Amino acid sequence: MSDLWGDYVSCLEGFTEGNTSTQDLNYGVNVSLKHKYIFVETAKVACSTIKLTLQRLELEDPNFERKDFEDLHIREYSPLIKLQQLANFESYFKRDDFYVFCFVRNPYTRLLSCYLDKICNPTHFKKVVLKNMGLDDSDINHPVSFEEFIEVVERQKPIEMDNHWRPQAHLICLNTIEYNKIGRLETFSDDFSLIGKQLSPDFSKFYAPEVRHQTDANSLLRQYYNEDLYARVYDIYKVDFLSFSYDRDYN
Repeated sequence: MSDLWGDYVSCLEGFTEGNTSTQDLNYGVNVSLKHKYIFVETAKVACSTIKLTLQRLELEDPNFERKDFEDLHIREYSPLIKLQQLANFESYFKRDDFYVFCFVRNPYTRLLSCYLDKICNPTHFKKVVLKNMGLDDSDINHPVSFEEFIEVVERQKPIEMDNHWRPQAHLICLNTIEYNKIGRLETFSDDFSLIGKQLSPDFSKFYAPEVRHQTDANSLLRQYYNEDLYARVYDIYKVDFLSFSYDRDYN
């Protein structure tokens, strides 16, 4: 058993290239043997809508929902398979009969959305940031400015970052996973519809928009960013800007 587990971890580490944790990769990859697809999650990129829709599809229940919304993000509750449940999991990424997809978004809005959702609210993510600022992490209501949050992120290597603000190219293992489709949040409706047609002819009846973690970050950029912060965030997420062809100048 230990040899099998060691081989599994070794394969995961090969996928991550040291830029994301094996735990986060195992959490973020969702496999359907029924519909033959692999969805690689990107935190703060329509995850709730995608997960709820895919779980409804997997269960063939268009009315399925979680009694506690946050249970949607508990991996053990999902009907979709984790990598560690598959023998030779890496082979599934190379199969012609499997559709591999993910979603990304503009790094400026993704980081701001993360700040508004996870740091402005009293969450355990905020405790991590407070601790990194050298502050008492039990004082969960202590205010943290957007610039202070950026300063914390600047000091971290990708592997040290939480997956909600880790660069997307690292999070989805762009160098080692070949995708059939990389959708964009900016064109989510069209992209998710096209992906859905690849998964099931009945996909549309399982579609479930979920807005409880939305922050409307796109309309708040000017309120939180200045030229200096734009430049600093670009430097942090340069790999995402270049990999996904997002403009450095957002306005």
